[in-house]
Amino acid sequence: MVTLPRCAIAAIIACVALAHWARAGELPESRVPDSFGVNISGHELIDEDFAKMKALGVRWVRRGISWESIEKTKGEHDFTAADAFVKRLGEHDLGLVCVLAFGHPEYEPGMHRMGVRTPVGRKGFANYAAAMVGRYKDRKIVFEIWNESNSSFWKPEPNADQYMDMLDEAVVAMRKADPKCVIVAPSLYHIGWPKAIKWYEVCLKRDICKKVDAFSFHSYGDRGRNAEVERNLKWAADLRELMGKYGVPQDYPFVQSEYGINQNAPEFQEKPKEQWESLQAQSVTRNYLVCLMLQMPINIHYEWKSRDESTRGDKGLLNRDRTTTVAYDAFRTLLEKLDGCVFKARLDGYGASDFIVAFADKQGDSRLAVWTTAAAHSVEIRIQGTDKVSMWSMTGQQRELEVTNGKVTVELNNGPQYLHLQGGKLGDVQRAAGREN
Repeated sequence: MVTLPRCAIAAIIACVALAHWARAGELPESRVPDSFGVNISGHELIDEDFAKMKALGVRWVRRGISWESIEKTKGEHDFTAADAFVKRLGEHDLGLVCVLAFGHPEYEPGMHRMGVRTPVGRKGFANYAAAMVGRYKDRKIVFEIWNESNSSFWKPEPNADQYMDMLDEAVVAMRKADPKCVIVAPSLYHIGWPKAIKWYEVCLKRDICKKVDAFSFHSYGDRGRNAEVERNLKWAADLRELMGKYGVPQDYPFVQSEYGINQNAPEFQEKPKEQWESLQAQSVTRNYLVCLMLQMPINIHYEWKSRDESTRGDKGLLNRDRTTTVAYDAFRTLLEKLDGCVFKARLDGYGASDFIVAFADKQGDSRLAVWTTAAAHSVEIRIQGTDKVSMWSMTGQQRELEVTNGKVTVELNNGPQYLHLQGGKLGDVQRAAGREN
């Protein structure tokens, strides 16, 4: 488990204690599937959803519980609907990433929903945030302050200092309500966008990492290039370097609180339409694997169910009629084949576009996730200590690989595949140069 610097470890909480995260005041380890969650937006969860979440291996649900929904009448907090939702999640062994947002017309009439700029507004928001924390302090909840305030979710234009003024007051009130509460921020859009970097620097100058427990962002890429999620490795390294200039430790936690891509994304248009679901599945599962490589304790897929066509919301693991997508099947394969695993290393000696990524399960056996961002080609992986290697495709088709002279040949493609070295340990996976056909 990763212990948070500001949060003392509590005794085991009897009330709504989750089997996979037993104590308050902590983030989970970056282990499959403990770090995996989904966002819900625009719909309520029904029994069918919970059954499919359990079958998949979902551990977290991210959802906003807005200020206005709690404080319908100024000065009065009504938790009726929130109580029912939190209780339902607990009954199904699910943690909550609770987005605290947005503005309130009674406090910020000219900024309804998209901003908190005045002393009165900041005080009201802090009271709402503290009330939420106090109400649910024994529950397995991570509180995220706002959503993409560096984009259209803060008006009339994004303002990092206004955001930090709000956060500063809210965090003090939240820590007073529950010193063990887990807070993540700033929940910004895109970690490599130049405008985002300028925004981050304002937050870092104002010591955001000394106030919250993890740095959250949404790893959407440049417009039209969202599917190439591996760029987040470089962007995260750049962000670490920037954070280091402000004294932030290199192991300070990152949380990826949102990523998804439409089935009809612009970069898929040149492909046949029948391939779009598969392309989506490749992108979102690779994104989770990248998050594991960055040792993130939480990764949230956006979103659980696709929304109405008018929202351009074809990002769901479920279609609008709640039938499953290729992405659902791809995540199910990933979560099953890497169950209990933690990231160990990306093996070198291969091309820059090839990812041969080693994980270790709870028994210490080696498992590999392999893919390429280039055209399909074969690579050799040298293995010692076992002659039993099973491989599964992105959506779960299994075959056994032949080990010849201590090597297996694997055909890489853009979809992750998973190798289980039965009885083989991480040290038995030897580095070997890839070769293209």
